Amino acid sequence: MTAAPGRFTISIDVELAWGRCDHPQQPHDQVALSRERMIVARLTQLMATYRIRATWAIVGHLLLPQPATRRADGLAHPDMERPLLHHESRDWFDHLPVDYHPFWYGRDLVAMIQQTVPEQEIGSHSFCHLPYHEQQTRTAAIDADLARMRYWHEQAGLPHVSFIFPRNVVGFRSRLYHAGVRVYRGHTKRWSDRLPWRPMRRLAHWLTFLVAWPPPLVDVCHESDSGLMNVPDSLLLFSRQGIRRLVPSDNLWRMARSGLDRAARSGRIFHLWFHPSNFAVDSDRQLAVLERILRHACALRDEGRLDIVTMGDYCGTEDPLSGH
Repeated sequence: MTAAPGRFTISIDVELAWGRCDHPQQPHDQVALSRERMIVARLTQLMATYRIRATWAIVGHLLLPQPATRRADGLAHPDMERPLLHHESRDWFDHLPVDYHPFWYGRDLVAMIQQTVPEQEIGSHSFCHLPYHEQQTRTAAIDADLARMRYWHEQAGLPHVSFIFPRNVVGFRSRLYHAGVRVYRGHTKRWSDRLPWRPMRRLAHWLTFLVAWPPPLVDVCHESDSGLMNVPDSLLLFSRQGIRRLVPSDNLWRMARSGLDRAARSGRIFHLWFHPSNFAVDSDRQLAVLERILRHACALRDEGRLDIVTMGDYCGTEDPLSGH
């Protein structure tokens, strides 16, 4: 009996300034944001060249056609429940500019993705990048975030079956299901997660890249409690900032190649993910690494050993609420 082909999934978190919306922008943030549209254009060119469909999870606020509504005192989105609990004094929208700024709004960016051939999957990265933390975020704020996410996706004619949690904090899953989401990217537990302190975990995780440790393969998990499907992550194609510059770019290629080859042999899933901003530093080298990965994936696909699928493909449909 011929073994089933492995599967390769790419998910991309598209957030612009919303990724750090609760912090003042630093000069290096502004440089990265100013390059993001160029990076997305080059990413879509690669998807077209290698005939690859990816899942692009967008922050829904990017779809607004005009600046956010404000109260007389300047408070943005006055009708939205504020998210954070536990003595939080700052407002979630404190750093949102009054004008329609390209770092915070991105209908043109989404249109660029939509125009790519082959057709890309559009998913959700929430409406305004709230942390979906069940102990730190108000349930009413999550409900408002999901309602606005769904509204603006439907206004733009976009599906929202696939969901990527802001900052990879998984929570409120049953509420996602009722909002029309059917699949999300989960976090694969690694040995470093068992370490007691966060700095220690971060250092240990970085060391796995320094030694090019083979990334995990994953399987789809259908969750009976939430009704959702979980497609966990395998490998982050990370940026070249800070200490990460010390990791040879060839290591990322070796790790991805290992994941692809092992997925093809085993019939399991290799799930690569990144932000466009991960290509802002040393862009040409970073994009060259991704191109090597895509080229190798296509070779395995042409041999019949690998299927390249979106997150929504695991559900068999892109929009479960549309009836088709």
